[in-house]
Amino acid sequence: MAETGSHPQPLVSHSGHRWVVVRTPPEQRIKAAALLNEAPLHQAMVGARRMIENASEFGINPNLIWHVSRSDDPTQMIGSCMVVFGAGRTATVFASPRLDASCDVDALASCISSAVRCMLSERGMERLLLFQTLAEPHQVDLVRAFVAAGFSHITDLDYMSRKIVRDDRPKSGAGDPGWSQGRFIARPMGMVVADERERLVQAIDGSYENTLDCPELCNARPTSDVLDSHIAAGDGDTSMWQIVECENKPVGCCLVSRSPDGRAADLIYIGLAPEARGHGLGKKLVQTAIHQLALRRLPTLRCAVDQRNAAARTLYESLGFLRTESRCALVATSKQMHSVGSPETSCRSPSEAHKS
Repeated sequence: MAETGSHPQPLVSHSGHRWVVVRTPPEQRIKAAALLNEAPLHQAMVGARRMIENASEFGINPNLIWHVSRSDDPTQMIGSCMVVFGAGRTATVFASPRLDASCDVDALASCISSAVRCMLSERGMERLLLFQTLAEPHQVDLVRAFVAAGFSHITDLDYMSRKIVRDDRPKSGAGDPGWSQGRFIARPMGMVVADERERLVQAIDGSYENTLDCPELCNARPTSDVLDSHIAAGDGDTSMWQIVECENKPVGCCLVSRSPDGRAADLIYIGLAPEARGHGLGKKLVQTAIHQLALRRLPTLRCAVDQRNAAARTLYESLGFLRTESRCALVATSKQMHSVGSPETSCRSPSEAHKS
């Protein structure tokens, strides 16, 4: 990505301090990456060096790192952020979690918003529709920084997991994972090819109506992009995915995939249209997934659930899931970030920033 030749003034914080945000040059990327870690700096530097030196393995573009410095000492890096592209026209933003007097909420917010707006101003980046991040519950100032940068704190997520044991195998043996219940028929998806893809998009669309699962994300991007994200979330094998139909109309789905490292499985998405709710289908879908995982000898099934969705949490708990951790979910659409302001500051090189 080319850097612009603009020469804007440094931003000014609400507290009266001044700082400069620049795209991090190669010789400073390891330090900037280390600031993304809460570990002591000497430990963080080891992991940061490994990440930068093996960036392609981690799916990282080292050119998408920015840092913020005090304008009275531009050589002193006080915070940083990194943007990582994802499937479905999304990007995840990581930012320095340790805030103090040298890098306060406003300084980090400027780093985040400048980085995102710089990306959106560059050729080809108009395809991005959604930026996202997760923060731990104790990272209150980090959440405040993302909100100040233009993100919305949409909800808190509970992460849950369930051990898969030998007794979870279906009593009838391997069998066919397809089943029926009243008017509803569930069947395995197999490969998500053209016709099946369209039916799956219809199923997901229908499940969004009056959903309690992160409703703020509905219509944030086309459902076909959402499906691309779901496919990329696992190892690419969709053979355990299930679709629910009623009179040949797609009315729900349950998407379970092996994790990329193959050591566990993730319940990436489950949803039912209003007419399919209240019939016990959600429980049956998850039970079927558990049976399939037991047959494949995958040891763990994991999921994330909106803390506001009490019915979903109760369902998972009834099936033996236990809560393991929580995260604060924050998102921003490209439209939101365009409205924040000019991207000029973030697109400067360090040499240009020093001239300001």
